Amino acid sequence: MSESQITNIENSEILIHTNQETLPLLSIGKDEYFGILKMKVAKTKLVNTPTFLLFTIDKTGSMNDKQIGSTTKMDYVVQTFLSMMNYLSTLQADIYIQVNTFNTDVDTLINKTKVTKDTIEDINNKIKSILPDGCTNIGKALLLADEQLIEYMEQNPNHQIAHIFMTDGDPTIGEVSEIALIDMVNEKYNNIIVGFGNQHNVGLLSNMGDKKNAEYQFVDNMENTSLVYGETIHKFIYPALRNLEIHIENGKLYNWQTNEWTDCLYEDIVISEIDKIYHLKTILPNNVDIQIYGTLASLPENIPTDDVKNEFKLLDTVISIPDLIDMETGEIHSSDLTKYAFRQQVQELLYYAKQPNCNRKLLKFQLSDAFRFLRKYMRTYELHNDALLKMLCDDLSITYKAITNNRGRAILLARHTSQGRQRTYNTGSTQQSDEIDDIIFRRDAFDNAAPRVPCTPRRLQRQYTRNISFPDLDLTTTNNVSLQLPGEDEINDDTFRNYEETGFFVPPRDAVFRNIFSDEDYGSDDEIDSYNVDATVTTCFATPGVLDTMKTMSFR
Repeated sequence: MSESQITNIENSEILIHTNQETLPLLSIGKDEYFGILKMKVAKTKLVNTPTFLLFTIDKTGSMNDKQIGSTTKMDYVVQTFLSMMNYLSTLQADIYIQVNTFNTDVDTLINKTKVTKDTIEDINNKIKSILPDGCTNIGKALLLADEQLIEYMEQNPNHQIAHIFMTDGDPTIGEVSEIALIDMVNEKYNNIIVGFGNQHNVGLLSNMGDKKNAEYQFVDNMENTSLVYGETIHKFIYPALRNLEIHIENGKLYNWQTNEWTDCLYEDIVISEIDKIYHLKTILPNNVDIQIYGTLASLPENIPTDDVKNEFKLLDTVISIPDLIDMETGEIHSSDLTKYAFRQQVQELLYYAKQPNCNRKLLKFQLSDAFRFLRKYMRTYELHNDALLKMLCDDLSITYKAITNNRGRAILLARHTSQGRQRTYNTGSTQQSDEIDDIIFRRDAFDNAAPRVPCTPRRLQRQYTRNISFPDLDLTTTNNVSLQLPGEDEINDDTFRNYEETGFFVPPRDAVFRNIFSDEDYGSDDEIDSYNVDATVTTCFATPGVLDTMKTMSFR
């Protein structure tokens, strides 16, 4: 294989559901067909490119707040960091770290250091020395990190560079303008923005994460801190593709971040082993053409060389394939994308739910209807254990509760992002809105300017609706501390690779499927109020490699 032919895309295909009458709840045009692009990424080697990770850690007084017993938020951060450094020190990779800590001022706790077995003890001792105190100067921390990262980038233009920023609060000193703070996030390198706990400024951090090459993450449960950081670290030690661009002709691709159909999608990093799914629509199902461009971040395991050429190139071209026809019966066998039609509608509902001015009452009716149709579909086709559909049920249920909960915005944003990015960790998997203790939080979680006041979550009331379809929605109006870590049973090993998501579809002669929209044969399990969310904290999108990294950091 020549160097120009090397790619980390094992295979890719376009699937179109050509029988339009059988798809549920879609808001596409009557003359449009729904489809997906499936892209299977190869298992790649450990990253060979030198990597520099700058961690900025909030050490303000609120990090001393106790979470469980005498364990503080800082205890969880420190223990997670120790596990992370111990793990990185075992890898045969050039990983350099720097640690800045901030409160009123910013200090460089650890200067640029390569993580090895020889340096790990000194790194860990310095991490253990962090003492929370003082106010929150986010602007000063961002500016210093940017200055240091730009200098490093100029000296090492071919290195992989990322800023991992964490805070549990609001800017209370220095620059407090959200517009100015968001502008400080530099799109020239990767930024992971971590909102830690229930009292951080959700609007500010999520808007930072919306910038190019940036990502917002929410640590809702301190015990799962290691899982969130584990997935983040895996992204940089097993990257497969960088600067991915997907261009489509004779169709449109769904951008989950903007809820728009577009000609091109962009992803900063695609990890090893993942099966990526992108939704599309077209009026020409037999003439869809997709080109995938990007840069190789590492090489497939079966390639003998370790040299990665840092060039942006065409990685794959994909064309749609006509439906199969049974030569004996003449029946058309099209791809059955019903599950993805449900996923599409859930993604749209999650997008509406996170809007600050959404019509919550109308949205709850829509969520309830979607849930009932989805549950009946699962029962009709005996798909109760289907990994993707169970996750969609969780998304609907958690969103239904979160939109009337005072901490809802962070959970909504995290669920929407997890579904869109196909993350492994899922926020709020075991959270129920009527079980959350009173907390000091914003009067309205959707209004970032509102002051914090004590607020008791409202207990939900059962609601019923008999809508049979969705109209287009218009919803605008630690030192030596023994920590409790996630158990093995909370990490879902049923990854997406084990999930048979496609098949051939032949419309049923008795129209069983279409009846789920017209009859009233619903059981109590189909009501969103009585649903119990899955206890696992990882999704079916997880790759074996991500799960291994997360478990290693959680249980070491």
